Amino acid sequence: MSLPAVSVSFVPADRSVGTEIVAELSRYGLDVWCDDNVLRDGRLQIDEVEEQLRRRDVLIVLLSTASERSAWQKMIVGAFCSLIAQGEHKTLLPVRLDEGRAVPLLLQGTPWIDASDRKARDIARLVAQALGITEVSPTELTAKETTQSHDDGAVRASDPPHRQPPSPSRRGTQVFAIANQKGQTGKTTTAVNLAAYLAEAGHRTLLVDMCPDADATTHLGVDAHRVGGSIYELLVNDDVAADDAIKPNLNPNLSLLPAKVDLYAADIEFTYLDQREYRLQRALEAVKPQYDFILIDCPSSLGWLTVNALTAADGVILPLQCEYFALEGMQQLLNTIRLVRDRLNPRIHLFGVVLTMYDPRTKLGTEVVREISEHFPRERFQTVIPRNVRLAEAPSFGQTILEHDPRSPGALAYKDLAEEVIARAAAIKASSA
Repeated sequence: MSLPAVSVSFVPADRSVGTEIVAELSRYGLDVWCDDNVLRDGRLQIDEVEEQLRRRDVLIVLLSTASERSAWQKMIVGAFCSLIAQGEHKTLLPVRLDEGRAVPLLLQGTPWIDASDRKARDIARLVAQALGITEVSPTELTAKETTQSHDDGAVRASDPPHRQPPSPSRRGTQVFAIANQKGQTGKTTTAVNLAAYLAEAGHRTLLVDMCPDADATTHLGVDAHRVGGSIYELLVNDDVAADDAIKPNLNPNLSLLPAKVDLYAADIEFTYLDQREYRLQRALEAVKPQYDFILIDCPSSLGWLTVNALTAADGVILPLQCEYFALEGMQQLLNTIRLVRDRLNPRIHLFGVVLTMYDPRTKLGTEVVREISEHFPRERFQTVIPRNVRLAEAPSFGQTILEHDPRSPGALAYKDLAEEVIARAAAIKASSA
């Protein structure tokens, strides 16, 4: 029997019910640790907390009106989410103790338990059901199982392996999927303009348009209705090579693998293809040596096209609109990355989060920036992309913002973002050398 190692987080005002829940969870044979006893000699034991979170498979967060302003609990959740984003296979499970406590924005896309007005034993049972565990008394476990689990007699799940950030491909090419399952987040704008500034900085860059509406293709001034060879033929026809479809050097150092409307039919055709999850990965393998960066503009949905992009990528750049529902889309994408990493591509990880469409005049935009900064401090890019008329105009001219208005706030922001991407990619490459 392999049971997960669990951590429970609650604030001092909920200590009574929290300790009862911990005791009840222990009845299921779980190794349970809580962050209630981390203040010793008048100092918070931050290192101990971080070490425990690395060892835990599940973090159960008890939410109440008393915890709403808890900076400590936000730090705990943020540290755990950061481990998930870095590739650790972990589960975050919020439990709402009373109806007055709203689920925080960042957790809205995560399945959570409504335990309002329930006793500790009932809450523990709901948690166990959510984790797929049936009630087992420790006395019912065989001595063999107990001994195998841990030397001190406690039944514990094996510590999850520590995963380093995936290394770049052996040829040094960095492949990033620009992805968000929610639409209207600035995904294509980010893909096109980031590619333009990477190329402008002297890096050979290929932009792959995986969206059936071909917005990235049109953005670069290519007529999607007369494009000839495209990503569609490359994915469904084994006789087509990537070089046959790529439009080289549309701008210095910038090439395009275009899309067209035929791509809408690809999801149906994938049903009849062998190795359908790896079609894009195989197609790009031959052209990787020609580029320093490959950026894949993904569709705003989870179909075979997005799965192919995530399977081919080393990392994901997540554009996140500074609005309320964008956080839900982020949590959905993190779950998708985890599934792809477990089943198809062990290299995939969240390379970075870029905040887009930021309007400093709105309170919500500032709140979203603060939430992401607290919970994903390592993954969030410092550059924030503002709402900018020039960015919105550029696609209608078939130009990048670098060509349309290089002095606009949007252009300057994407230039800064490209510098951050280059620096972060170099740091990962150096650490894996």
